[in-house]
Amino acid sequence: MSLLNSMNPPLKFSSFYDAITYHSQCPMCHNPLEINDNRIVSNIKSYDGEKVHQKLTFILGDDSLTIDVDTELIDVKIGQPYNPVYSIGSSTVYNIGRGSTIPSSGIFIQGFNIDCMICCLFSYTLQMILDMNEVKLAGIYLNSETITVESEGIVHEVRNVYSTHKTEYNSFTKDGGQKSFSLPIVPLDLQAPKETISRIRKLIIFS
Repeated sequence: MSLLNSMNPPLKFSSFYDAITYHSQCPMCHNPLEINDNRIVSNIKSYDGEKVHQKLTFILGDDSLTIDVDTELIDVKIGQPYNPVYSIGSSTVYNIGRGSTIPSSGIFIQGFNIDCMICCLFSYTLQMILDMNEVKLAGIYLNSETITVESEGIVHEVRNVYSTHKTEYNSFTKDGGQKSFSLPIVPLDLQAPKETISRIRKLIIFS
């Protein structure tokens, strides 16, 4: 799935794969987006001759959680140091934690970010909900989206937080000035981001 317009974003995705490919490229510079979270120590992709398989491993304290992107099968290791697995095309970053973080039962919620590492002007945050009683993915949601736009010497940052139904707007000027506002949710137009900024500024004037 690749949607460059977030006027009506899906708050819950039908699959883990749909969530991490919600935006396959940055709407600002059109470069590929990347999963960007220092808790993900292993992002392994393998090819079986027909398709690419991908597994993500999170390190949370002394626990590890691995999810298969295609099958959504989950492997959890509680209180066991993770031994990174190296594979062609994999990237590994060490993040040493202390103590158990993942519960052995109940509901566990974990978020992670997908960013543009080239222009750094767009990102979105996903929130996955895990049922630890059955060790399965109970749902994955779009928590927020953030765009940054520079116009007339002002840097505008807009973060739509769908979990709270709020738009958080910040503006920064070259002389160090900053203004912050919280508004009811304002739809992001990623095809015309300056139009979103214009709508927000009008709302601020008349609020």
